[in-house]
Amino acid sequence: MNTLIVGVIASLGAGMATVVGALPILLPINLTQRVQGVLLGFVVMMFLDIALG
Repeated sequence: MNTLIVGVIASLGAGMATVVGALPILLPINLTQRVQGVLLGFVVMMFLDIALG
């Protein structure tokens, strides 16, 4: 796969993970600690996957 395409896909993945992590702050809803933990775990998993390739 072309290096440019891989970079674009990785950048989009990181951007989407950032948006998912920012949802509790952007939306005026109260999330339980369990939901916050799930969102945090998802975002951490995404960032690690992207960072470690």
